[in-house]
Amino acid sequence: MSVSPSYEPDNQSAVPGEDFCDLSYDFGEPDPFVLLDNSENTPGRKRMPADDPLLIWMNERDLFLVELLWHEGCGGYTSDDCLDSQLYCGLCIIQYHIWLPTHRIEEWTGQFFQRISLKTMGLRVQLGHTIGKWCILPKKAFNDEFVLIDTNGVHEIGLDFCGCTISQTHTKQLLCAGWHPSTSTDPRSATTFHVLHHYHVLSFESKTSAYKFYHSLVCLTDNTGLTRQKDRYESFMRMIRQWLHLVMLKCSGHGHDPSGVAGTSEGQCAVLCPACPQPGKNLPDDWQDAPKAKGWLYGLFLAIDANFRLKRRVVSSDETDPSLSQGWAYFIEEKSYKSYILDRIGDVQEKSTCLNHNAVNMAETKSSQGLAAMGVDDHFGDWNWKKVVGLGSLLLLKIKEAQTEKAEHGAAFEEFDSIISSENHMAWKAEMEAWEENPNDTTVTNPLEPKGITITQASARLSLAQLEAEELECGVDLSLHPDVSPSVLVASGMDLKEEQQRLKVVADNLGVHATDTQKLSVLCTRISLRQKIGSWRQTQLLYVPSVQVLVTTSATSDLDNAELIKLWLPSALNGNACNPHLQHIEWELQFVQAHDALEELRQCLRVHCSLLNFKREQAACVKRYRTSWGALKRLAPILEKVDWRGRLQDLSDDDVKPLIDPFATQGEGRRRLTWIWMMDSVDGCADGGDVNGVRIEWCKSRARALCWAEEVDLLQEEMRRVLQFFNWQANWWEGQGVLQVYKSAPCNGEEPGTAARCEAAARDEGLHAYASQQANICHRLAARFRSIWAPFISPQDILGNPTAMLPILDHIINVWFSHNGERLGTYEGHNGTVWTIDIDSQSRFLVSGSADNELRLWNVSDGKCLYVWEFPTAVKRVAFSDDDERVVCITEQRMGHQCVIRVFKLNHDGDGTAQSLEPEHMFSPIGSKATVCAFTYTPNLIITGHESGKIALFDVVTGTEVLNNERAHMDVVTDLQLSTDRSYFVTSSKDKTARIHDTKTLRVLKTFTTETPLNSAALVPNKPYVLVGGGQEAMQVTSTSLRQGKFETRFWHKVFEEGVGRVKGHFGPINTIAVHPAGMSYASGGEDGFVRVHHFEESYFRAKPYGDLQLED
Repeated sequence: MSVSPSYEPDNQSAVPGEDFCDLSYDFGEPDPFVLLDNSENTPGRKRMPADDPLLIWMNERDLFLVELLWHEGCGGYTSDDCLDSQLYCGLCIIQYHIWLPTHRIEEWTGQFFQRISLKTMGLRVQLGHTIGKWCILPKKAFNDEFVLIDTNGVHEIGLDFCGCTISQTHTKQLLCAGWHPSTSTDPRSATTFHVLHHYHVLSFESKTSAYKFYHSLVCLTDNTGLTRQKDRYESFMRMIRQWLHLVMLKCSGHGHDPSGVAGTSEGQCAVLCPACPQPGKNLPDDWQDAPKAKGWLYGLFLAIDANFRLKRRVVSSDETDPSLSQGWAYFIEEKSYKSYILDRIGDVQEKSTCLNHNAVNMAETKSSQGLAAMGVDDHFGDWNWKKVVGLGSLLLLKIKEAQTEKAEHGAAFEEFDSIISSENHMAWKAEMEAWEENPNDTTVTNPLEPKGITITQASARLSLAQLEAEELECGVDLSLHPDVSPSVLVASGMDLKEEQQRLKVVADNLGVHATDTQKLSVLCTRISLRQKIGSWRQTQLLYVPSVQVLVTTSATSDLDNAELIKLWLPSALNGNACNPHLQHIEWELQFVQAHDALEELRQCLRVHCSLLNFKREQAACVKRYRTSWGALKRLAPILEKVDWRGRLQDLSDDDVKPLIDPFATQGEGRRRLTWIWMMDSVDGCADGGDVNGVRIEWCKSRARALCWAEEVDLLQEEMRRVLQFFNWQANWWEGQGVLQVYKSAPCNGEEPGTAARCEAAARDEGLHAYASQQANICHRLAARFRSIWAPFISPQDILGNPTAMLPILDHIINVWFSHNGERLGTYEGHNGTVWTIDIDSQSRFLVSGSADNELRLWNVSDGKCLYVWEFPTAVKRVAFSDDDERVVCITEQRMGHQCVIRVFKLNHDGDGTAQSLEPEHMFSPIGSKATVCAFTYTPNLIITGHESGKIALFDVVTGTEVLNNERAHMDVVTDLQLSTDRSYFVTSSKDKTARIHDTKTLRVLKTFTTETPLNSAALVPNKPYVLVGGGQEAMQVTSTSLRQGKFETRFWHKVFEEGVGRVKGHFGPINTIAVHPAGMSYASGGEDGFVRVHHFEESYFRAKPYGDLQLED
């Protein structure tokens, strides 16, 4: 399979090195399904031997064992470290290992192989000369006992230093060979640069201690303990410490400083944060002149943290164990620190209230002498560097989250603010602005703190008693009269319904140990209620005679079940069997009761914050509202009520939350009000405490909206700073590379002759090469970050303009030619994130839905916007019908507004601008909100996927749910795509599965399970494959690697339910996948800002997806 370049929205220039991605699986011959490692026996597929590799290996264990033992025999010399396993004579083995003196050699004793050193065999390593050349005046190491530590063990080396008149010091000869000496005077041991680097990385990634690492090398040398070895652990520790210090100096550029290491100042070896403000490096020249409203963007935010668990040994003196860094990295200079401590030796240490802070609380105890609040510069530097290279994905994830939160909290505040009176709005806004201007002035009242008196238990009881009194005044216990008007009849029936609900709650709570008094009370209440219902029923039969038939068929003879008697209110009857006048009366009463119940519920919730003993009253309000809501929904289609809901919604348990919830687990910055607090005049209650609570929540809602807007601004500024910092750092390294500090200063004071000049030139070349390498890393990091941030930065920022703002460009629709990646144009007009698009079968019309609450119709050929439909909430899904005559769209459920499905009939006459503003059909799904939808092959029937994981069939004309599968998925349905004939369809879900369903029955036909949440699934039209994509959620990680995030397109066999391949390339979650109608290619779009178009090669089409099985057409 070949892959075409990745396409960046609004940036036609491709990033070098980021254009192509590779398939981890080749779809060509041999048959891909033979290569799968899957022990599950799939029907209809020939079982292949490779399906059970472990079983095959069990039958060949003897072969493996014999070959393993074969290496233990055959006389001669051999090496475990050589790729060549042949046997050689002693002279040849020495000759071949002149360049490999640390290889482990084994000698044949006549019966077995035994370890022998190359030194014992006569190999001498000559330093100071080219390998293979020997010095005429060689000098052996001290006592000819030189030990070299490498990754494969601790080795005794026959080492000769150069003794020529122009020779370098022994230390320099070792360093030139890539060996780090343990001392600078007569070194008798050294470590290779390779093993030092190896341990350096292991100490970061596996937290391996130097002790365990060294002794693992000892075990590699001799794991029996029979060979006496000199312990070089102390020397190894010293060399490790020196190595880490040298690497820190090297990485910070102090090897290029003309003043040498001594010229290093405090803090110069620390890894700087590119996102933090660094004057002269990543801030505008005039940043200090920024207006007050923007000045905070250039401020430095500091957080205090410390390590109180790290312990180090007490050393005898600073002379024995001196500090190497002297405050050059993350800790201040030690002498200054100790001087400061001595000056305050008499101060009483404040005890910490936190646990395990031994360095503070136990500093004076005898058992804890030597504990210090210190850290390791090296590990801090590594951790900071990982943060630097992870800034690309980290800031990308953060800004995507911040954008979403900004839009949602901004919309929530606007909606909340719309129900606040203008007087309160002006007063509260003035309070907030005054406090924001003077945050440190204690004389200015904090509007986020309550002004009223906390509700006491007595006042709470009084408040509930007043609610009960209001219920009595409303006629809950109303006596029935023989002459009853229609309105009294319906109102009395509603009261009886409420009495039944209350009685049922009491009866259900009796339990098995109820007293006789409690049972008698319930029995009396049942008898009384039955008498009331009987009296009311006689009057009801006068108005609705058809009820007699229903009463006869559903009558109960049990006197103790009065709460279960069906009342048959007008909303429970068929429209033809009831007087419309009664239905209108009930509609009016139920509508008012719904609002009254919400107000009572809000009051109960206010009381709930201070007194938690009134769940019964709260539950009654909830039941009364749900009863009215159900009646209203049943009467609405009968009475042809349109747009009657207003702010009313289906009341779920999650919606029943107080205005200020003391038990909320969500942080204040992400908290949202439920819709019940978004009703008109919520701030107009006579209770001062209630208005006080609304005021506080209004101020918090405003603060949340502004906070997330500022978060977006800050993240955009940090992105700009990062790119500018890398540009500065690259230029700085390029400048370091031309210093050539050694060019005129040969070592050891020798005259600048030819040899000295050559040596200086070689050193300068190393300095220049390292500086160029570091500059290249900076350029590559900047290019990488710039590419993944492309949708969030403007061209000015890409060029490095420090004052340019960073607009969000995800409201622009782009169109490319799929065969060559050439961009045809853009569709500009939306002012919010575009969530969904669809195109008709003739590529004439395009529809799009956006967070700006608009559905737009476009002309594909010229990008002209033909028509705009506006809604109260964002458009989350759009789709054309199979005949292109209609468009269906889903609008989001948000505070005060339900999820609504609308169907528009398109007018194809003329230029397409003459469209109808009103939908042809409109309805709201009951229960879980819809997330995706599509037309079926049956007229007026659509498929929907829901937040709960349900899929359903809806009749768009009546708005009724024809069929559903509640357990189609266990989490939100994220995508739905139909087959070519629309007889089946595939869905993806956050439950990490994709499933194929039968369109007619909604039965699950196939399931494809992955390891990551899925955002999209697509069917290949001419091959039995399903493509799925997704990835780890952005908000669940701080930084995500390609491997951990699973940002790849997975190929599954549609019939066998087996994975057959995967395509990598994205470095963010995949949001959508679309397959070419002819099956020649597919496209994937991800949160990384890239659209990747993949074209299948000929081998893909020659592959046999069913193996040797031949299918007939």
